[in-house]
Amino acid sequence: MAGKGIQFSDMLGMLETQLADVPEHRTGQNGHYEIGDAGPAAFAVFYMQSSSFLAHQRDMQRKKGQSLFKITRIPNNGQIRNLLDPVEPALLGAVFWGCMIVWWRVGSWRAIVGLLAHN
Repeated sequence: MAGKGIQFSDMLGMLETQLADVPEHRTGQNGHYEIGDAGPAAFAVFYMQSSSFLAHQRDMQRKKGQSLFKITRIPNNGQIRNLLDPVEPALLGAVFWGCMIVWWRVGSWRAIVGLLAHN
């Protein structure tokens, strides 16, 4: 993560690391998708600033998600909710704070504060 800022691959790596530490909350045979599949799929919706979850799902299935976000199995909206809604938000806080620390160290926070001041 050295250099001018945080790279996209660094953010994905931090997300993957945090998702691997999330305890499994499901019981029974419902194991087609993993929490590690749902996390990047949910992140992709926000990162790509998609206005429609369904349109985003279609784009992901056309290989965009597989190449950019390294998603091989794409869960649908309901599956993502079933996997991620029970997860305590604090378990994923390290991804946010990890990015913020890098941005602070390289001075990118000045640009963020400047954008917020003009809105």
